[in-house]
Formats: sequence, C-alpha cells, structure tokens
Amino acid sequence: MNIKQESRLSMFLAVKDYLAQHETIVSALPNYPAYLSAFQAAISTIKTYSEQQMFSKAALKSDKAKLKTELILIAADVSRKLHAYAKFAGNQLLINETRFTESDLRKSGDNVLNDETQGIYDRAQTNLPSLFGYGINEASQEKFRQAIYDFVCAIPKPRLGTAARKQETVRLGNAFTTASEALNNIETLIEVIRSSEPGFFSGFKTVNKLIINAGRSICMRGVVTDSATLEPVKGATVMITPNGNGDIVNGNRKMSEIAKRTADKGGFHVRTLPAGTYRVSIKKPGYASQETSVAIAVGELSVLKIKLSKN
Repeated sequence: MNIKQESRLSMFLAVKDYLAQHETIVSALPNYPAYLSAFQAAISTIKTYSEQQMFSKAALKSDKAKLKTELILIAADVSRKLHAYAKFAGNQLLINETRFTESDLRKSGDNVLNDETQGIYDRAQTNLPSLFGYGINEASQEKFRQAIYDFVCAIPKPRLGTAARKQETVRLGNAFTTASEALNNIETLIEVIRSSEPGFFSGFKTVNKLIINAGRSICMRGVVTDSATLEPVKGATVMITPNGNGDIVNGNRKMSEIAKRTADKGGFHVRTLPAGTYRVSIKKPGYASQETSVAIAVGELSVLKIKLSKN
C-alpha cells in the first residue's frame, strides 16, 4: 500500500470501531446492516491483500539463486572430472564438450544454464561405467539430476510472483473502492440523525476524516543486492541528490545531498523529500558503482531495487 492507502485504512478502522461502540444509535437506520456488512467485508479484503502484497519477490529470487548456485557447483565438479577422464581416454570430442568452468556457468542465463548442465549430465550418464574411479556414480548423478530439476522448476517463479502482485494491487484498489462506496452510504444514513444525535454525529465526523500520516511514513525505500547471488549488500553508500543541482529542504536545513548506508539486509529508506526528481548513486568497495533516477510524489512511496555487480 502507498501512504494514502495506509491512511485511508486507518480511517476505515477508526470508523468501524466507532460505529461498533454506538451500535444502538445506528442499527435501526434503513439498510444500515447491509451497508455495514459490505464495509466490514471490504476492510477484511484490504487487510488480506495488503498482507499478501508484503511478500516480496525477493524471497522467490533468493530461493532460485540458491538453487542456481548449488547446480553450478555440482555441474562444474562433474565437468572437471569428465574433462580429466576424456583427456586420459584421448576423447577429443568429449574434451571439447566438457570445458565448463564455474565462472563460465555463472555467466549463463537461466535457460542456457539448464541446457549446459543437462548436457554435462547426459555425457556423464553415457560414460558412467568408466567414471566410477573419477568420483562419478549413480548416487552423484541422481543428486545432479535433482539439482537440475529443482532449478528448472524455480525459473518461472519470480515472474509469476510479479504477475500475482500486480493482480493483488488491482484487487486492493477495488477493495478500497468498495469500502469507500459502503462508507458513503453510511454517511448518507447518518445525516438522518444529525439533529437528534448531535454528539454521535460530531464524533463520527471526527473519526471519518482522512489524515495523511506522512510524518510517520517514508517516501523512498530501497534494497541493494548482489547481481550474481541476489544476496543483500550491507554497508553500501547511497547518495541522493536533486536533479538540477538544487538543495534539499529538510525541516529548517538545506542540504545539497542526503547520504544513507544500507543495513544488514541491504535496505535503506528516506522519510521526507520534497516532490521532484532525484539522482541516486550507490557505491560499495569491490562493486561497480551504479546511478539511477527516481521521482518523488507527495503521498507516494518510491521503491528502488538496485543490483550491484562485482568488479
């Protein structure tokens, strides 16, 4: 959820509690039970989709990265042993087909890596009786086969996670619309008892007021990961500078830039920034520096996902 949606949900929950506390006043109003039921159901839906939205695809990517690393280590080990066998057997074709280092495999895309590792597995399987002395046997081949299978199954998961989150965002928006429509109907009904229940009406107007909680929220959130392993990069320096070389107004201070450092899980955040476009540069010893631009809008959370490559 963005900042405005978080604030709207807080308002919805306050209204729901207030109505529950004064049920005897409002329960007899025409169609009130139906409108209240729709309002409560929409709030439950909002909370459900909000929780689902919090599950980052980073978890899916991290799982795939782990499986990929395990597969590469196994494939590189089998390739080395196959290469030694082929050299001593004088099999030039097999020598050429098994020249895969760990570094080579790490550079391959997911689908190419699948083809390469499957090829290594197939050649080991074909020559299996001659490879026992090289540490390749039925058990090691079964472990290799399972590693290939697990990785292939994991390849589409991050994309599926992204598609699912987009659907959840749409459904979340629809749930907010449903809740607002139900609340509008309740507001109309409560106008009926404005004169007879002035104290209740005044309290309802107070809780039914949208307050953007920008002071407690954040306007920019980012995470920095290693492009190869997708592990978080701790201690990276993040510099945020306004485009156009202007100053950042932060309270009573003016600054030409803001510096942040990533935490243990690679994350950083900025609580307040004036609306505008900013240049964000990320540096970490041992990694190539990276720079990007981000737009900040009032009431919106901007999310950055940065991948750094090692030098």
